Amino acid sequence: MMFTGALLQRVTHWKPMRVVDELFILIPMLNNLKGNLELVLSARLATASHIGVLDRRSSRRALIGGSLSLLQLQALCVSALAATVSFLLGLALPDTAVATGSTGEKVAGDGKGTRGWHVGKVIRELVKQAPHKAPKIKDESTKSGWREFIIVLATAMSSASLSGIMLGSFMCSIVLLCRRFKLNPDNIAPPIASCLGDLVTLTLTALTSTLFFYTSGRPQDPVILSVPQNTTSAFLLIRDTPPAPAHFPFLPFLVVVGLVISIPFVFQLCRHLTFSRPLIRDGWSPLVVAMAIESGTGLVLDWYVGRYRGFGMLAVVMTSLPGSVGAVFVSRLSTELHQSESSTKAKSPDGGSPKLVSLTLLAVGFPVLLSYLLFVWGAGWLPLPIGFVGLFVAIFGITTMAALALAYYLTHLFWQYGFDPDAYCLPVHSALVDLIGQLFLVACYELASILGNDVKIKIS
Repeated sequence: MMFTGALLQRVTHWKPMRVVDELFILIPMLNNLKGNLELVLSARLATASHIGVLDRRSSRRALIGGSLSLLQLQALCVSALAATVSFLLGLALPDTAVATGSTGEKVAGDGKGTRGWHVGKVIRELVKQAPHKAPKIKDESTKSGWREFIIVLATAMSSASLSGIMLGSFMCSIVLLCRRFKLNPDNIAPPIASCLGDLVTLTLTALTSTLFFYTSGRPQDPVILSVPQNTTSAFLLIRDTPPAPAHFPFLPFLVVVGLVISIPFVFQLCRHLTFSRPLIRDGWSPLVVAMAIESGTGLVLDWYVGRYRGFGMLAVVMTSLPGSVGAVFVSRLSTELHQSESSTKAKSPDGGSPKLVSLTLLAVGFPVLLSYLLFVWGAGWLPLPIGFVGLFVAIFGITTMAALALAYYLTHLFWQYGFDPDAYCLPVHSALVDLIGQLFLVACYELASILGNDVKIKIS
């Protein structure tokens, strides 16, 4: 999670991200998509482990093979849809430069010190800033066109496919090892799937977008409108990546064609495998709903990542940690419900009540958060005021409680209507937590700025 935040903060200054603005909107959507697929996979395998499906070699092979083929099919299809939606959103939004006024605005007298005025100021600031994108480097020739769309589409599909192969195999191994050593995969697999999935997917997205950007034949001499200064440490201030030595303008198009052609073959493979055949039609609607919710998260990231110091790094922990806590809770509740349906056992896998489990997960989150903040502060990556840090910890607690409450009610709601929480609850829950976490983080920055903390990036 620490490296994911540092990587996100760094890639915001890479030229492909600054020039092709739709890539910024794509990052949260694609990260959430891949995280959802691995979360569903880990939760489904954990439930199968508890009810004994993984104990038989024949059923174990059918389950793992069907799960990986289904994961690849879903990754290819939904990543293409996510790329299309992010590109259309990028075209629809106006690209307005941010005013370079004073960022250290103070709150002063005349009755403006009341709590109601502060809350109203926060809301007005959010509404005023929301329609504008963060300052970007833009090519002086044209707006985004078909070449940029091919870059976004190739980036989304290739990174989703590669991360699906890597992370899917890894998560299957994790669940099997948990079963081998008598560990509860509900407590181990979802956090690993969430955090490691974000890191791997973000890394692949950054690398593939850079490769396709420099080999697409696109003009490479942008005009700098404004560049944020003094964001974080020198490590994170590396502005760009070295240009790719090769120049192959048809590479993104060929990658897209190859991946699209592979979809029917993966579909036929899923149809021939016993486990994945009945699941081909299930599980698509929560992924599409989650992607729609994540489009809002992508807009929040695109609007505010260039305004606030360390926003990208803190956005990762504000969404990933509560999301992981909620995913563990969903997985445990789902296992408990499946066990209660197949036997007389009505307790959770470790015998704890849902209330006790939720309180334990809430308590576990704070030491992890403080360790994260201490590490990035000690490394010089996050020089933020102490007042802002205290406010951030409080907002994090609220976000985690919201994630646990959503996990409990969504799991029982889907179960009540006959839907498997492993497939339906986790994607929707993850997307909602991402959106809520980033909105709370924006409010935290604005409130800290109103209280006199210097947390905004100065534009020169």
